[in-house]
Amino acid sequence: AYVNEFYPKISQFISFDETISWSNKNERIQRIYNNIKKNSNGLLRPFETTSGTVLFGSYLGSVRAWSPGEQIKSFDTGAQGSIESIAELENGKWMAGSENGQIVVSGDFGLTWKDNGNQFRNSSVIGLNQYKGKIFATVLSTKAVRIYYKHPDEVKWNLVSAHPLKFSFWTGISIFPESIAFQNKLITSLPSKAFAITNMDKLTTTEGDFPGAISAFTLSNDGVIRCLAAKTMAVNPYESHDFGETWISSTHSRFMALPYFKDKINGYALQGAWLSGKIDLSTTTNGGESWTIQSS
Repeated sequence: AYVNEFYPKISQFISFDETISWSNKNERIQRIYNNIKKNSNGLLRPFETTSGTVLFGSYLGSVRAWSPGEQIKSFDTGAQGSIESIAELENGKWMAGSENGQIVVSGDFGLTWKDNGNQFRNSSVIGLNQYKGKIFATVLSTKAVRIYYKHPDEVKWNLVSAHPLKFSFWTGISIFPESIAFQNKLITSLPSKAFAITNMDKLTTTEGDFPGAISAFTLSNDGVIRCLAAKTMAVNPYESHDFGETWISSTHSRFMALPYFKDKINGYALQGAWLSGKIDLSTTTNGGESWTIQSS
């Protein structure tokens, strides 16, 4: 009854007098599995290609692609588990990393995928970044966050740095590490109050601390790192203009989402009123010194 109600497209393939499992090699079961993957939910880790197509991961191993004016397309990568990271290589190929450490590559805009190896078994590939002929992978295991790199024609990934997981007292354990590239730097948040900055030219990494345990961080085109951090129990916004050397309180409200800056002066952020359910758009044209709520 559940399948008939919520998944009518696949109910026609199911005979309810037989046992269903993912390991079943029955042709009907395989059609069910393929249909589920084709309609896989989730818009994870959005990435915009040079052509303007936005790629998303999904929960069941598919990459979804959206271009302005078109319907979302879904491409089965053959990877098991969710797609946690996507990158566009300099040769135009797409690369995707899964939650089980598998990396796949497509040279025909998602139509077919090649397994690029599973060096990161029992880990999740949570970040992929291309920089000057090198590919950087951020990999999460149960014990550490590791940064690797390789050239596109190489098979083996080379370790740049490893960072053991450490949790601060005032934090949600579910804080998920994330890597953001800016110029020649790759900034990676580490559970739950530290960060690592990798120089992608020199292949060196240094560590620093956020003002407290973080619940989110961003780095946009103005080169400023912003975060929501709890020094004690209260979560407040902070920012750094020198890549984490020093931190100051941000000018935007704690009830605003972390802003995105197009350049050094123009930025925007979503802002909600406490318990009202209303969401407004706030903008700045002076680098965040003041914010204006745009009427809806």
